[in-house]
Amino acid sequence: PLVTPNLPPISKNRKVNAVNTPDRIDFAFDLAYFEIRATPFGALPTPLRIPYPVPFRLLGDEAKGWLDTTYLGQNVRVSRGNKGTTFILVREATDGSGTALPYDF
Repeated sequence: PLVTPNLPPISKNRKVNAVNTPDRIDFAFDLAYFEIRATPFGALPTPLRIPYPVPFRLLGDEAKGWLDTTYLGQNVRVSRGNKGTTFILVREATDGSGTALPYDF
């Protein structure tokens, strides 16, 4: 099990019944793909999308889940999923016209 300060221990196969709250996002996967924007030779004129070969409809409830928001800032959201995964989501910066800016980590 994963143990983090101030949070209950979570194992990767723990199942929890979802309860609707303002801090919870319910979701169901129905499509997935890899998006390639650049190669070692440079940027692509349009992103290349390669389908992720998972038959989500056949997975039933295994393709459904939820995320609980544990921290929400102006540009960062930290969430924990129904299977114990922690997600750190960063708002994409733009130049004001909607064009994404490169990240500087």
